[in-house]
This record gives sequence, structure tokens and C-alpha cells, in this order.
Amino acid sequence: MRIAADGSVEGLEIVRGSGSRTLDRAALRMVRSASPLPAPPPGLVGRQIVIPVDYRLSNR
Repeated sequence: MRIAADGSVEGLEIVRGSGSRTLDRAALRMVRSASPLPAPPPGLVGRQIVIPVDYRLSNR
């Protein structure tokens, strides 16, 4: 995903899915519902940083 200077989420995509389309769609909805995110610091605007996000589902 890309976070614009105003904190809006752009270009959201799943690179490697969970194997469950339902879970993958729920993960995308979760990120979209958190938008806008806090704006990135001025020194990071326009830069690309890759941050892997792993999530796991458990039956606790």
C-alpha cells in the first residue's frame, strides 16, 4: 500500500494471499477502514518503504 502525504491509503494490494479469498478481502477492508492513517513524516513523503504485514488466524 501507499500512504499519501495526507494519510490516505492508495494502491492497496495483497502480494501473497492467505489461500482464503474471504480472509484476504477482510484484511483489505480492515486497512481501508483505518484510512486516513497518520500522515507520514515530511522526510518520508514521496519515498517508498516496504513493510511486510503478516497476520495469523487462531482459534483461541
